[in-house]
Amino acid sequence: MACVCRDADFVLQYKTEIIPVEVKVSEKKSAPSFKRYIAAHRLRYALRFSKQNYRKDGSILNISVYLVRRVNKLL
Repeated sequence: MACVCRDADFVLQYKTEIIPVEVKVSEKKSAPSFKRYIAAHRLRYALRFSKQNYRKDGSILNISVYLVRRVNKLL
């Protein structure tokens, strides 16, 4: 089954789950369509890469851009 996600920048597979990924360049982290997508599909995980520090915001895990290479260890 194909996954079509217009509200995420990327998707990645972690074990058996497909995880939507959003990349934010600006400091503004509001993403209403991304959050609606997560809620509508009852996703356990979602990732946001940004300049912000590592933190969890509901089901969204915010990871600093410099930690992208360690995403498998952070999940």
